[in-house]
Amino acid sequence: MGGFGSSRWGRHVCRPRVEAWLPVIHARDLGKIMVGYAVTVVWRDGGATPLATVSYHVLPRDGAPHRTGSISWRVRATNRLREPRVANLLLAPGTLRFGTRWWLTCPKCTSRRAHLFLIDGMDWRCRVCAGLGYRSQQLAEYDRIDYRARKIAHDRLGATWIPDAKNHVRPRRMHRHTFERHCATLGALEQRREWLDRVIGARLLGWINTGTARRLRRVRARHES
Repeated sequence: MGGFGSSRWGRHVCRPRVEAWLPVIHARDLGKIMVGYAVTVVWRDGGATPLATVSYHVLPRDGAPHRTGSISWRVRATNRLREPRVANLLLAPGTLRFGTRWWLTCPKCTSRRAHLFLIDGMDWRCRVCAGLGYRSQQLAEYDRIDYRARKIAHDRLGATWIPDAKNHVRPRRMHRHTFERHCATLGALEQRREWLDRVIGARLLGWINTGTARRLRRVRARHES
């Protein structure tokens, strides 16, 4: 056993999470704005003090149905507001079987993205260019399985996930094929969770060492992929 401070976790810094980052703009919301109209969004610190103000003005663009969004923003630095900044962002439609899905173009990597994040109050970047991560990426494997199962059960099936539950109720207006696919995903996650329980138990009881446990996880990950 090492002494106090012997671990490398003291120098480990987690990436900022997407779920907690503000300000952020969504292509889905901007696509609902009619051409020629403007929308202003204000983020506050829980009180009356504005942290950032973003105005988005949708303009027509040559080669419709693409649009150009003239976006202006001001952010608070310490106890004062910075000077307003202006940039143009491309808003392009995506073809769907029913309806239209809108995409924003990242100014740095020019990839189409569903969200753009304001970095240091200066530039808009996508998640990859901004170096942001999801909460699920910062969880251990066991917790990540539990998080994903609960998310599918709550967001898709409208229910609370209970381990070993076999009889899920199909939500109203959900196709049977979609419901069966979600149930199959939950079943696979449950099997993965049970297998991981056995590996962790064997490791704690001393039946296998740490290297063997890691090797078993890698082999199963390759098999599942």
